[in-house]
Amino acid sequence: MDILKQFVEENQLTQANILKYVDAYSIFSFYIGEELELNTKYSSPLRQGDADPSFSMFYSKFKEDKLMFKDQSTGNFGDVFTFVAQMIGGVAEPAYPRETLLQINSDFGLGFGDADVAAFKPHLLKKPPVRKEPITISITTDGATKKDYLNYWDYLDISFETRQYYKCKNPKAVHYIGTDHVTIVPRTLTISYEILGTYKIYHPFEDKKFKFRNNYATGYVEGALQLRFEQDFCIITKSMKEIMFLYEHFGWECVAGPSENSYISDHFMKEVLFKKYKRVYIWLDNDEAGINAQKRYTDLYPWLIPIVFDENIKQKDPTDFYSAGKQLGQQARVLEYIKQLINNYENGSIRTN
Repeated sequence: MDILKQFVEENQLTQANILKYVDAYSIFSFYIGEELELNTKYSSPLRQGDADPSFSMFYSKFKEDKLMFKDQSTGNFGDVFTFVAQMIGGVAEPAYPRETLLQINSDFGLGFGDADVAAFKPHLLKKPPVRKEPITISITTDGATKKDYLNYWDYLDISFETRQYYKCKNPKAVHYIGTDHVTIVPRTLTISYEILGTYKIYHPFEDKKFKFRNNYATGYVEGALQLRFEQDFCIITKSMKEIMFLYEHFGWECVAGPSENSYISDHFMKEVLFKKYKRVYIWLDNDEAGINAQKRYTDLYPWLIPIVFDENIKQKDPTDFYSAGKQLGQQARVLEYIKQLINNYENGSIRTN
């Protein structure tokens, strides 16, 4: 392609170019004013008086990576650009597509430079309160554990004692109790994590849109109840599975946000982690989403110490890396490598300032 033509195409204000720099979930979250869980009902941010929560976000069945919204009460649905257009102009008279792109470009400071960008006056959008449909999650266990559950943890060499310590179980049935009472008997591997009588349900081998569901209270932090404050450092990782793995093999104290798209609260970061530990490491996934999330943390909290794999390691997290190493009989080398990543800082061979 001609260099000038390529430059022009890359700097045009289009949907595709916007999504190169900011993902759909972040756009939804910005205009809603809150990071919502997928496949969970909330009061609609597009209309007032939604007393019976009916708004949800989900990935399209027809295009896996396309994030959609739907208001079950009205049938209104669309992608993130439809959503922003309706936020600007209303459901009945949404903003024109061009106006929608200009608003996003302005609000996110993307810097696309078409002719009408400078003249555009962005709308001041009021973010309405969003209320989540109250759901209680409970589980039924019969004291037994399925073979696939045991195999899952055995492959990571995570013991029964560690699973008990982090309140990890293999539910026989999961109950979602809200307006209706729905009971699910899982057909694939299902894992539950409990925090003070609330649950996260994890289906490792389901599509990503069905993998997680939780009814944790706002502000809950995975691993927080197990912190003993006996070490100089704590690690922020991505999930309870990683917390359990790092605790099992190294005895490290770790925490995680309650979901992939939920960050640890400012209060917990400053009043617990910063004050209780000499050093706090941040170690999220080695993929685009994880790298972006890790940068967001370090931008907000410059005292965090980022941990990253070497470039030649393609796995995205410690448990994936361990699993790959175990297939080759190299799990001891993997553990030594992971340990060294932290010890390089703890022993002072890498400066933290």
